[in-house]
Order: sequence, then C-alpha cells, then structure tokens
Amino acid sequence: MPCRLSPGLLPAASWQRLLQDLPRHFGTDASLDATTVAELSKWLAVHAATSRRFAAVPPQDRITRSDWFAREHREVPADAWKRAAVKSPANCAACHSGADQGDFDEHAVRIPR
Repeated sequence: MPCRLSPGLLPAASWQRLLQDLPRHFGTDASLDATTVAELSKWLAVHAATSRRFAAVPPQDRITRSDWFAREHREVPADAWKRAAVKSPANCAACHSGADQGDFDEHAVRIPR
C-alpha cells in the first residue's frame, strides 16, 4: 500500500533530484515516461516545501532523514524500526493505518509489536 506524503515535505531541489534518478529510486526502478516526469516536475515545483520547517534539504533527499521527521518520530523506540512488521521508517503504513489516504494523525498511530 503506497504512502501518500505531501510534496510540501521536501524542497523543490530535492524533488527535482529524485525525478532525475527514477531508474534508481532508493533501490527500485520507478521510471516514468518523459511526459509524466515533466508534469510531475511542474506540480512538485509548485507544491514543494517553502516554509523553514521543511525547506532544509535532508541527507540523500530522504523525508525520513529530515529534521522534521526526526522530531515527529522522536518518541518511537529505536527497536520499533527493526521489527518485522515495520522494517523501515519509510514504511508509513506499518504504523499509520490511514497513510494510503494521506492521514498521519498521531492519535491513530499503532506501532506493531
């Protein structure tokens, strides 16, 4: 189940770098046709982060390595990221049941055991 994150969680420069390397998108081939990439590029440029809260470029352009993500997840026990049902901070749906709909309400978080 994909995770629908807001484009406002990364600055435009990060989105552009990610779009330029889709064949190697974090170990997966996420290639798209040129027309789709161009449309996405325009849309992401308009909707990318502009506030100081999200505008800093995180290491490797990863949302999960951003200062914002670290602050929001500081209460998650370190061992939780290694659990079989979670596997990685990028697996939003493991703890956020509404992730596929863009719902990340912290009151609905359920960390698998």
